[in-house]
Amino acid sequence: MEEGENFQLADGPENGGSTAEIVAKFEQFFRVMYKKELSDFTLTHPNATSIVVDFRKLEAFDYKLADALLDNPKIYLDAMETALSRVEVAGLEPGTRLRVRLANIPPDRNLLVRDIRAEYIGKIVGTEGLVRQITTVMPKLKVARWACRHCGKTYDILQEGSKLKRPVVCVCGKKDFELLADESVWIDFQKIQIQEPIEHLRGGEQARFIDVHLEGDLVNKVKPGDRVDVVGILELLQQDGRKTVYGKYIQALNIEPVQKEFEELEPTPEEVKKIKELARDPEIYEKLVKSIAPTIWGHEKIKEAIALQLFGGVKKEYSGGTHIRGNIHVLLLGDPSTGKSQMLRYAARIAPKSIYVAGKTASGAGLTASAEKDELGEGGWVIKAGALVLASGGIAAVDEFEKIDAKDRAALHEAMEQQSYEHDFEILLANGKKVKIGELVDRLMEVHRNRVVKGKETEILPDPGIEVVGYNLKDFKPVRIRADRVSRHLAPREVVEIEFSNGRTVRVTPEHPVMLWRNGGVVEVQASDVRAGDLALAVRSYPINDEDVDPRLARFMGFLLPGGRIYRDENGANVIEFATEDEDTAREFRALVEEMGESYDIEISEERKRGRGLIFRIVSGGLYNRITWEFHDAFHGNGNGLAVPQRVPQKILGAKNGAKKEFISAYYRVRGTVSALRAGFTVESREMGEDLQDVLYCLGIHSQLTRKGNKYFVAVQGAESLEKLAEIIKNDKRSERVSLLARKARRAGDYRDPIPQDVVREVREMVEVIEKISGEESRIKSRLRKAAGASREDITACLDWVEERLGLLEDDSHVREKIGRIRGVIEGNARFLTVCRVEKKRYGEKWVYDVTVEPHHLFVSHGLVLHNTVSVAKAGIVTTFKADTAILAAANPKFGRFDPYENPILQINLEPTLLSRFDLIFIVKEVLDVERDRKIARHILQTHLAGEKKIAYMKGVDSSLTAEEVEEAEKHVKPEIDIDLLRKYIAYARTHVFPQLTEEAMKKIEDFYVNLRQLGKKSGTVPTTARQLEALIRLAEASARVRLSNLVTEEDAERAIRLAQASMEEILKDKETGVFDYDIITTGESKSKREKMKIVLNIIRTYTAEHDSMPVEDLVEEAKTYGIEEQDVYDIIEKLKKNGEIYEPRPGVLRLAG
Repeated sequence: MEEGENFQLADGPENGGSTAEIVAKFEQFFRVMYKKELSDFTLTHPNATSIVVDFRKLEAFDYKLADALLDNPKIYLDAMETALSRVEVAGLEPGTRLRVRLANIPPDRNLLVRDIRAEYIGKIVGTEGLVRQITTVMPKLKVARWACRHCGKTYDILQEGSKLKRPVVCVCGKKDFELLADESVWIDFQKIQIQEPIEHLRGGEQARFIDVHLEGDLVNKVKPGDRVDVVGILELLQQDGRKTVYGKYIQALNIEPVQKEFEELEPTPEEVKKIKELARDPEIYEKLVKSIAPTIWGHEKIKEAIALQLFGGVKKEYSGGTHIRGNIHVLLLGDPSTGKSQMLRYAARIAPKSIYVAGKTASGAGLTASAEKDELGEGGWVIKAGALVLASGGIAAVDEFEKIDAKDRAALHEAMEQQSYEHDFEILLANGKKVKIGELVDRLMEVHRNRVVKGKETEILPDPGIEVVGYNLKDFKPVRIRADRVSRHLAPREVVEIEFSNGRTVRVTPEHPVMLWRNGGVVEVQASDVRAGDLALAVRSYPINDEDVDPRLARFMGFLLPGGRIYRDENGANVIEFATEDEDTAREFRALVEEMGESYDIEISEERKRGRGLIFRIVSGGLYNRITWEFHDAFHGNGNGLAVPQRVPQKILGAKNGAKKEFISAYYRVRGTVSALRAGFTVESREMGEDLQDVLYCLGIHSQLTRKGNKYFVAVQGAESLEKLAEIIKNDKRSERVSLLARKARRAGDYRDPIPQDVVREVREMVEVIEKISGEESRIKSRLRKAAGASREDITACLDWVEERLGLLEDDSHVREKIGRIRGVIEGNARFLTVCRVEKKRYGEKWVYDVTVEPHHLFVSHGLVLHNTVSVAKAGIVTTFKADTAILAAANPKFGRFDPYENPILQINLEPTLLSRFDLIFIVKEVLDVERDRKIARHILQTHLAGEKKIAYMKGVDSSLTAEEVEEAEKHVKPEIDIDLLRKYIAYARTHVFPQLTEEAMKKIEDFYVNLRQLGKKSGTVPTTARQLEALIRLAEASARVRLSNLVTEEDAERAIRLAQASMEEILKDKETGVFDYDIITTGESKSKREKMKIVLNIIRTYTAEHDSMPVEDLVEEAKTYGIEEQDVYDIIEKLKKNGEIYEPRPGVLRLAG
C-alpha cells in the first residue's frame, strides 16, 4: 500500500468552497506560480519527497486561500498535496504524492515559545529556538492495515495523534483484528525539544521550551545546539486521560537551521550613533571597566580582561575545514568571598548571549551534552545539549569550575586535549586481524574523506565499517561489536607508557582512562595517575573463532612459521622449505606432507646440511598458491623472491579453536621448550611473540612475553594454562614434563591469576559470619589463607559453601547481592594483570588515534580491557555539537585559601591540560592591607547606603530625600555605560567589526614573544608557547573591536601584552628562581622542581644499585647535601610514588619500580 491511498478530503472545508474547488485552486496555483520549479524539480532535488512552498507566493496568488490554510491547515494541506499530485512534475510518476513544506509564514504567526497559547491550537505557527535535545529516529505508523482474523478482510486506518486506532467491527460481525505490519505505511519519526534563544532572557529568567515532532525527510536535519526556524501545526497531547490539562507540541511542516546572532539586539540608528560616539571616546576602556560589576571594588585588570572577552577576537576559517578560535577563555582562581561569582554573574548579564552555571549544577546535560532515556514516553534515547552548546556564539560563565562533573571534565578534555592511543598501537579486530591504529584510521579517513567530520584539532569518521572485540563491564564479557567511529587528534608532547605483567605495553595520552581495580570495583583512572603494583582489568580469553581453516593447513603453518621459508627458484618453481634438526619433528612433518599430498600435487625432497639439519624442499604450485593467498600477511619478502615468516597470519588468529590447537601443537614441536621451571616458546621478534600470545589467549592460555638476548620468550604461566598446553601437545614426548610443571604449580597454588585482596577479604568475612551464626568450624576458610594467594577455585568453593547455608540468615538479600557481584568477576571473562612500570615518553607524531565503541566504551587488545575516548556521543547516537563558546570560569583553591608560598596552579583541583586552554588566568587573593581594607569597606558601605536611600525614597519613608540625592548616592555603583546599550554595543561590534593586524601590531607582539622565549633559553625554561601567542592576537583584536576599528594597532597589541604579563606574573613565575616557566601549567611542575625530582631519583637509583632498597631517612640526609629541604624530599617521594617510579615495599623503605 502506498502512502496517500484511501485518503478523502472533508466535504465542507471552512472559509472557501467545496473540496473540488479548493483542490482546483491549489492546482492552478502550482501551474502558475511553480511552473519553473516543477519543470526541473528532480534535477535540482534528486530523491526529494517534499517541496518547499513559499507562503508569500500563495498570499500573492489568493490571500483568502492563504488565510484559510493558516487556520485550517489539515484540510487545506491535504487539498494542496492532492492538487500537487495532479500537476506534472518532471521526473516523477503521475500521481506521485509530495509533502508540502511551508516557509515564510506571516510575522504575526512567528511567535516566541512563551507566546504560543491555546488560541493557536490546530493552527499554523512558527517559532525560533535552540535545539535542546533530540531523540533517535524511530518508525511511526502512518496508515495501519488491519486484517480480520476470521474472514481476512482488510481495513486501512489513518493514524493520527499518539494512540493506535483500529477498526471497531468487521462486516462479518467479529472484532478480532491483526495488524499487518509489512503491508502498513511507516514513516521516520523523531522528536526534538527547542528552547528560546538565551539572548531573549534577562537576569535569572527561565527559558521556555516546546517539543517538536518531525516526520519523513525532516528527521536528522538538525542537531543539539543548532538554532532553528520551525513552522508547524500546534497540537495537543493528553498527558493523563483523567485530567483536563493537556500538553502541547508542534507537528513540524518545515524546520531549517538558521545562522542568526544577536538579531533582536540590532541597534536603532540613534543607538548606532551613540555606540560610535562611545567607540571614539579616548576613555572608552576605563568606562568599560567601570561598567563591569561596579558594586565590586578594584580588580581593574580582571574587569578589563572580561571586557575584551565580551568583545572577542576574530574566528578564522581556512580551506580544508581547519579554524582558529576567536573566543577568549578567562579563568579566575581565588579565595572565597573575593567577588569572583559576582563578576561572573555581571558578565553574564552584560553579554548579548550568555548562560551562568555552577560546577555542581550545570544542568541535566552538564556543560557539554548527555544521553538519557527518552523521558517523553517514546522509548529509546535522547541527546541533550549542555550549557556550552546552548551558549554557542556567546559566553558561558562557569562558577565553581573545580567542581564540574567528571564526565564534563572528560568531555572538555576531549575537545581540548584528546585521550587516545599512539600511532603504532596495535588493535585487535573481531576477525583476528591486528593493525596499527594510526595506519588503520589514516587509511579509513583517506578512503572516506567526504564523511570525515572536522572539529577543533580533531577529525572523526562515523561508522568506519570495522568490528572490534568490545567489552561489557556489567557481565564481564567480551562482545563482538561494530565500531561506532574512529578519530584522530593533535598529539600532546608526551605520552604515558604502561607495562603490564604479561609483558605487553601500551602508550596513551596522559588523560586516557585505564581500567583498574580499586576500592572494591573496576574504576577509570587517568594514565598519569596509574602506579606500579595496580591491578588492571584483562580478559581470560578472546572470543575469536569464526574462520574455517583446514586444520592440516593450520598445522603446516605451525611448522613453517618458526622453521621455514618460501621462494621461487631459478627455474621458476614455487618452493616451500622447512628445516629441522629434531628427528621426531622431521617424522611428524613428513607424515603431514604425505597426508596433504592427497589434496595437492606435491613433489618433496630431503637434504641434510651441517648447521641446518634435515631440509625438506617441497615443490607444489597448488600448496604454494594456497598458502600465499590465505596467509599472505605471514610473510615478508627480501626483494629477491625469498619470503620468510614474520607474523602469525590473521586467518590463524581468527580460526576456530581446533585449527588453532593444531597450529600451536606444531609450533611447539619446532620452537617449544620446557625446563624444571617453565615451559613456552622461543620467537624471533616481539611482534611474533605478541601474535603467539594472542593465539594462546583465544585458547584461554596465559603467558608472559620477555626479552632473551636478541630473541623473545613466551612463557606459559599458571597451573591451569600449563594443563591446557600439555593437552594440546599431548603427542609430543615433552608433554609429560609440562604436565609435571602444571602439577607442581597447582600444589603450590601458582595460578598467576591475582585475585584482588578486597575480594578475598569480603569472601572471608561472609564465611566468618556464617560460622558465627551456625557455630560450625569450617576448614573452607583455610583456602583463603594460602601464601600464593587464593585462586578462582578457592573463591568459588567458598561462595558455594556460603550459599548452601544462606537459610540461616533472616534476610539474605544483601549477601546474595554480594555473592552475585563477586561471581560476576570470578566466573566472568575477566582477570587482572599487574602494572609493572609507568613512564612518560616524548611523542613526535602529529596525531594520536582512537576507536570508539558504543555503548560500552571498552575494547579488548593486548589481553587487556582498554578504554576508548570519553565522548559526548552516547547510546549509539553520533552527533557533533556547535559549541563556539567563550568560557569565563571561577575556581576555588582545594584547601580553602591560597598558600602564598606555593604556586597557585598547584593548589587548584584542575588538570594542567585543562588549565592550558585558558588565554588568561588571574589570582584573586584575600590580602591583609589596612589601606586596601579601608577602601573596600567604604565602597561596600556606600553601596548599601545607596540602596537604602533608593528604597526609602521610593517608599516615601524619608520626606527629606530628593531624587538628586538618590542619584548622587548611586553614582559610584552605577555603570558608566547603560547595560542595555552596552549589550547592543558588544553585539554590534561582534557582527560588524572584523579587524586585521597592522605591521606595527605584529612587530610588537612578535618582539614580546621572541624576547620572552630568549629569556627562557638562558634559564632552560619554556616561558611561553605558540598557544599564548594566539591568545595575544585574540586580545589585541578584541581591543580593536572596542574602538569599532578594522585595524589592530600597536596600542591594541600593548594592551594585550600588558594583560598577558599581569596573568603570567601570578601564574607562571617560579617562586624559587623568579623566571617564567610555562611547564608549571602544562605539567604542574616548574623546572626547578623537576630538577630536584631528578636528583632525588638518581640518589635512590645509585643507592639501590648496591642495596635492595633505600631507607627514607638516608634519602633525606643525602638530599640535604644537594640543598633540598626535608619537606621537599617528602613531597617529591609522594610525587614519584604517584608517577609509579618508586614504591614502598614496607613503611619507611623505598624501591625503584620495574
